[in-house]
Amino acid sequence: MFSVQYLLESAFGLACLYALYWLFFRRETFFQWNRAYLLLAPLLALTAPALHIRLERAASYIFPRPWNCPPASRRLCCR
Repeated sequence: MFSVQYLLESAFGLACLYALYWLFFRRETFFQWNRAYLLLAPLLALTAPALHIRLERAASYIFPRPWNCPPASRRLCCR
């Protein structure tokens, strides 16, 4: 389970979450928000790379192509 890619993704996520903390929470005087963020950020950084989320978009079916017309990559003009 622990591969180099998983560790790199986790380290990148933790670095991004720390950058968000440094930008938004470092001067915050409400310390409960800081404490909650600093406790949850490493957990999120360790669990997020384990989730497999597909971001592919399904091919959209707009108009059927006529059978005698070649694919778009091979034709110059076939309308």
